[in-house]
This record gives sequence, C-alpha cells and structure tokens, in this order.
Amino acid sequence: MFVTTDSFEKANTFMNKENLTLPVYQSITNPPLEMESSTIPATFLIDKQGNIVLAKIGTANWNSDSFRGKLDQLLKK
Repeated sequence: MFVTTDSFEKANTFMNKENLTLPVYQSITNPPLEMESSTIPATFLIDKQGNIVLAKIGTANWNSDSFRGKLDQLLKK
C-alpha cells in the first residue's frame, strides 16, 4: 500500500510515472517520528503488534530470499 501526506493528485502522478498499481491512502495525521521521510520510496514493515521491524529508505529487492524469509517468520507469529 502507498500511504502519503501529499495530495492524491501528487501521489497519483507519481504512481502513474512509476507504473505502480498500489492502493493509495492519505494519512489524516502526521506519521510517527520513526516513519518520517522526505525520500521516496520509504518502506516500513510493521508486525502485528505495531512495531517497526524493518525500515528501508530508498529502493530494495523485496523479492530477495532474505526478505521473503523475514516475512515468513513474521507470518508464523
């Protein structure tokens, strides 16, 4: 999912430019300090208890064996 504090117009322009098809949500409050970023993309993996277990600013290979392993571990909890 794509969560932004920018306008939907700006987010949709970015999504179209990057050829992304994610649901876009607009935050109604400022993000927690731990999740503030002026860089796109900024990705946060949050566990069922609401803890940030991974924070990545910039691009990453989200299809890597190590990331998939991390997801599998979280899904088992």
